[in-house]
Amino acid sequence: MTASVGWTVRRELRAATQERHARLDRALLGVDLADPRAYRDYLLGQLRAHAEAEQLLRSVPGLWALHGWSRLPGLRADLADLAHAFDLADAFDDRAPTTGATTEVTPWPCGSSASPAARWVGVAYVVEGSMLGQRHLVAEGPATDAWARPERFLRSTGVDVSRRWPQTLDLVERHGSTSLGVATSAACWAFDLFATRLGVAAG
Repeated sequence: MTASVGWTVRRELRAATQERHARLDRALLGVDLADPRAYRDYLLGQLRAHAEAEQLLRSVPGLWALHGWSRLPGLRADLADLAHAFDLADAFDDRAPTTGATTEVTPWPCGSSASPAARWVGVAYVVEGSMLGQRHLVAEGPATDAWARPERFLRSTGVDVSRRWPQTLDLVERHGSTSLGVATSAACWAFDLFATRLGVAAG
């Protein structure tokens, strides 16, 4: 699969999720990541969202084996560092799952018979794309140098994002074109999932 295909599926997913994407970006840019507790809450929201999204991604073993990468270890390590540095005893409270998905499950819009591969690429499009957006958060940096912010999650430590994103788009085109409606619904679901877990109001 090459860029000559024209990224048809990518364009459809981008158009369908544009409003959700913009709303989430605006909300996250307003988070004060220089404040340890605000940063803790941000990481907790990301942990909840990624745990639930990853459960779905792992349900398609072939694609997960090909392009899967868990962000949960980095999130938990960052939260552990915060808890240790600032004595945040509630860093791993009942809002943050240690394994699997949260008990509160976001309703899934696609039927159980929907194309697993199309569901996968719709969710992966959002999860993998979020790594690009986090570069802006890293660029801002803490407003103070009074503490060292753990950034394994923000910096996607352990993966080359610049190479991984084009690979994701190849899979999106290859597996999303046959069931575009399913892929689109899955991408919208993923954006709603992240908005809910990060406390972003709808509308």
